Amino acid sequence: EKAGKKARPASRYIHGKLTNILDRIEQTDVRFCTKGYQRIVVTERLDALLTLPQLSKREVQTAATLTAGAFNGEFDRLCSQYGDDMTLNDALTVYQKLARRALLLNITPPYHESLRTDRDRRTEPDIEKLPGAFLRLSCADWWNRKLWRLRRIWREEQLRAACLVSRKKSAYLSRDALTEFREQRRRMKQFLKSHELVNEDGFTIDMADVYYSGNSNPQHRRYEMMANMKGLELIAQERGDEAVFVTVTCPSAWHATTADGHPNPKWNGSTIRDTSDYLVNVFFAAVRKKLNRKNLRWYGVRVAEPHHDGTVHWHMMIFVRPEDRETIVNEMQDIAIREDRDELGDDITPRFKQELITPDKGTPTGYIATYIGKNLDKGAVKGNDPKTGKPLVDDESGLTMTESVERAVGWAGLHGVRQFQFFGIPSRQVWRELRRLACQLQRNPDGPQKLKDPAMDSVMVAADAGCFASYITQQGGVLIPRKDYVVRTAYAIADKPNDYGETGIQIYGIWSPLIGETSRICTHPDNWTLVRKQPEPKDNAPEPGFDVDLPGGFAAPWTRGNNCPHQQKINIPTAEERVMRALPREGIHISDGEITLLMSGIKLQQSGRIYRVKDGVLRDTPTADGLTARWQAAIRRRDA
Repeated sequence: EKAGKKARPASRYIHGKLTNILDRIEQTDVRFCTKGYQRIVVTERLDALLTLPQLSKREVQTAATLTAGAFNGEFDRLCSQYGDDMTLNDALTVYQKLARRALLLNITPPYHESLRTDRDRRTEPDIEKLPGAFLRLSCADWWNRKLWRLRRIWREEQLRAACLVSRKKSAYLSRDALTEFREQRRRMKQFLKSHELVNEDGFTIDMADVYYSGNSNPQHRRYEMMANMKGLELIAQERGDEAVFVTVTCPSAWHATTADGHPNPKWNGSTIRDTSDYLVNVFFAAVRKKLNRKNLRWYGVRVAEPHHDGTVHWHMMIFVRPEDRETIVNEMQDIAIREDRDELGDDITPRFKQELITPDKGTPTGYIATYIGKNLDKGAVKGNDPKTGKPLVDDESGLTMTESVERAVGWAGLHGVRQFQFFGIPSRQVWRELRRLACQLQRNPDGPQKLKDPAMDSVMVAADAGCFASYITQQGGVLIPRKDYVVRTAYAIADKPNDYGETGIQIYGIWSPLIGETSRICTHPDNWTLVRKQPEPKDNAPEPGFDVDLPGGFAAPWTRGNNCPHQQKINIPTAEERVMRALPREGIHISDGEITLLMSGIKLQQSGRIYRVKDGVLRDTPTADGLTARWQAAIRRRDA
């Protein structure tokens, strides 16, 4: 009888919660492993992709190589159908067929938006992007990056469906994802330590110094955003605008787990990315469209952060005219609560909250500062609670603030969530470029210290002073069309092609649309190349001193006969030796100097392919000319 009583809780768990969790995991798998996905995998014999969430990084790399080969073969087969009469429109048709296959694998094909041929498209497809798109679809490295990201997201959504992403288990992201995030940061630090930048004059800069001195440094990003926020606050005071703090949350059906860590019975199977897209494409887009229709204007900043189960919610600090405040807030509220309205009843605060910021409550910058800090820089939330004397605790996750920051940053990177966005104000990139330009002028006291155009110079002086409010004023103010700003970012064609033979667009400097192309000023005069640091020579000569037996080495035997195995000499080839052996197999014959450049990270182009060394392995990518040669080879095979 007692044994029967003990079995009842286990039986209830198996037939209750466990069955529910297994059904939720199956629902997630159906979302990723669709019938189209299975059809492509079976047709191309890519069976490993059926268990993608369980694959290791090496196994994903192998699957990526096979996938690239499958797309290579399909590309050649499709091209051979057209022969010598193949036109650009035919090439676009080939791309569309390959793109559909990639979409079935849950991978967005390269340049998908630029090369769409939908009927509602307003512009012609950008045919010039076809070679780069084909090269990516046939590149194992490109597929490795895409499949590894898909594997991480799929795995995380499985764990989220199993209620392993929650306040009770692991807030914001799973333990697996947190471990991978920490390992990724460790590898990044190793990369920074082992690389440097070299310009045309041979001047070198340590890559770690470049990284931590720019906006990649979380502390610097936080400082900049706080300065930007203070500028908005001063502009609002000058204009007489009011500040409203708004919190927007997705409907309950978008939350996978309840507050106590149990499965949410209302969950619709949505992913974390779905919740972010809901707030961007449904809520925010609808609000902007409605406000524009009524000629109501707003500006401000929004911060995206996770609930304990990873579901996205927003905090917004908006600035509006006093006479428009009530109308704008009501429009936002109506759009935020219109889906599943009945579940809210009279209390809409679980979905939408708004609070007017008054001087007695604090400042807008002070209100938003905590949300910026706890989603970006743990240095901003260090310290102890003055009441308890213990470290500050995050209310949402129950963790300390420093632990919460790490998880929030990892969550945003994994799911591609944009954490911070300013709207209705001049470009913050122009602000950075102007500050860079001012520093360059100051380092050259013999040169001109002012810009020729007084209006551009005034904007630069305001940016250099660090006053974002003055910068906004000199640019023309808030809520004006982008074309009317005094200074904008200037772009130029890159000097060197990328791995796919494309010369992309890079930041050149600044220019004024009010003056024209003659106002372009370069803020990036040097061309920098990323290279691996050369290892420091080690002196193998023994130093004078005593010889000491260290533990772990070869010791004298305990018996007369030495039963220890002889020390085996194993010659493990270095990375350079492996590359030198691989070069002849690829039909490449280069000098010792070129091998040194190749090992330092420089790319080498030969015989229609681009060669480089990555992780000590020689890798190659076809160029655009090589792609054309493959087109012709496919035609010849068909004719034969």
